[in-house]
Amino acid sequence: MTGVFFKVKESKMFWRVRAGLMAVAVIAVTACASVQEGRGVALEDRVDAYYEALIAKNFRAAYLFFPPGYREQFSFEAHYRNFPPVAAYESASVVRKECATETACRVTTKVSLVFMGDIKELKGVRTSTTLPERWVHTEGVWWILPPRS
Repeated sequence: MTGVFFKVKESKMFWRVRAGLMAVAVIAVTACASVQEGRGVALEDRVDAYYEALIAKNFRAAYLFFPPGYREQFSFEAHYRNFPPVAAYESASVVRKECATETACRVTTKVSLVFMGDIKELKGVRTSTTLPERWVHTEGVWWILPPRS
């Protein structure tokens, strides 16, 4: 009888240890997912704020979303001389986010815009499109990389 009781007790202990290890594993996985999700939410918040600045035509505020190193090389005026706004943004929403690493993501944003500028045939034309952009995470902040010229 003693041998049978020991095996049952051993079996209960095995299941308790196993349940405890599973709980620890679930907590660890959940914590990792929370960190990743938190970084992703912060990225989407930054993308939203960038486009809010563009929608408001606050180009100086939008310029501040570019990395500090870029802004050291290219002043606000130089940036917009190289990349002048050709449309007025009306709305924007993130449709896809693909992260190659924890610090480098491609974000695709669907935007609605109205063309402005000197091209008579396009001026005032409304359209929507998707814009793929590169974002990097450095010094605790997500930054949009400038378009490749």
